[in-house]
Amino acid sequence: MFIWRLFFCRFSSSSGGGGRELRRVMQYVPTSVVVVTTRAPGGGGESVLRGVTCSSFTSVSAKPPVVSFCMQNPSRFHSLLTESGLFAVNILSETQANLSIRFSTPLAQGTEEENSQFKRVPHAIDTEFNLPLLEGCVGHLLCSKREFHQVGDHFVWYGDVLKTIIANGYDV
Repeated sequence: MFIWRLFFCRFSSSSGGGGRELRRVMQYVPTSVVVVTTRAPGGGGESVLRGVTCSSFTSVSAKPPVVSFCMQNPSRFHSLLTESGLFAVNILSETQANLSIRFSTPLAQGTEEENSQFKRVPHAIDTEFNLPLLEGCVGHLLCSKREFHQVGDHFVWYGDVLKTIIANGYDV
């Protein structure tokens, strides 16, 4: 009982602060970082390629294979995903921190920058699902939209894994 009281008194916190305190604590939780990409029809018959960095990615189920990730609301990426219904989870290698930063930076709407997110980013288009895949990743999970929910200030997305790609040189 004494140890519990000591622990509780030493580590308890006030109930105020909410999100700010949660973010302070959660920054110490190790997470995977992935870039989720999609391709949606754009104006003039051209496709729009877009990606977003997600640090809240997890495998939900093995049978059937389902993954989830969260993204901030509001998000233009959410609108594109809703429209396309398909996405690729690009599992970054330890040398790709620059890509996590690039795809976490919001693009200025209505500018040339908005349409050049993949400019100078080595990528390929998967021939089966027509999705952009970042080169140099550990692997890729190509998914279809299962469902999404709005929870607080985020969208939680669930996807059925349609195809798994493991890069050469990585032992799984």
